[in-house]
Amino acid sequence: MSEDLVQINDEEKIVWIDSPVLFTCPDGDAVRARVASYFNKQRTSKKKQKEPLAVLVYGLSGSGKSTMLSGPLLRRSVAGYDQCVIIDSAILEDPSNPPGLQVRAKDVRGTKLGCLSGYTIRSMAAFGNCTSLAEKEYDEGLDKLIDDKYSIAIHLHSGVPERLIEMRAAGYRTVLVWLETNPEKALDRAARRAKKNGLFLSADYQRSWPSLQKERKRLFKGYAHLADAWMIVDNNEKQAKLADFSSKYKDLIVE
Repeated sequence: MSEDLVQINDEEKIVWIDSPVLFTCPDGDAVRARVASYFNKQRTSKKKQKEPLAVLVYGLSGSGKSTMLSGPLLRRSVAGYDQCVIIDSAILEDPSNPPGLQVRAKDVRGTKLGCLSGYTIRSMAAFGNCTSLAEKEYDEGLDKLIDDKYSIAIHLHSGVPERLIEMRAAGYRTVLVWLETNPEKALDRAARRAKKNGLFLSADYQRSWPSLQKERKRLFKGYAHLADAWMIVDNNEKQAKLADFSSKYKDLIVE
């Protein structure tokens, strides 16, 4: 087992192993159903639009993208935001996280695994398979909304220029939003979310947060011209504030 061991998380009592034979994604149909159900729920009461809007929120992990999507600032500042179908990719975390195998004391008493009594064994392969499946269903659900001309609001970690070009080619007005957040605060949020899911952020990855912040903001400045409008939001205080914006349409962004 030592060759397969990835990490023991003593605080959360979770053992991650790299073993594709232990278990794979437990129920692919359940993952598909949960993602589809989420999309159906989110577009309830929304209507297809002749001039659909796409609001793309970009920022560091832990910068508050999910909160921004559902918060008041975008509703107040972006004309037509109330008609957006809000799709939060964080919904992938739950169906992507298979429950794993509970180690019961009676099953390991007197064996070499006795020290793992009360722990949960999870497979990196199972997590990867479920994540890939959930992401595939997410992409297909998003493509369907775009084909049907629903206004949408999503957050992105990557693929920003490709998504902007795709949306504009499909006839969407596009708004690119950058969240300005203190890297230390963002890291704290990201680490707490990872811990909740039994995952971890390596020390090297955590040390990279400030440089990641600078790199993504540099990329945002390069991508902004591809959008019909861009916004910079200061998300460091309790209430997010619109710090700067520019729009090719007169009434798309409201101060």
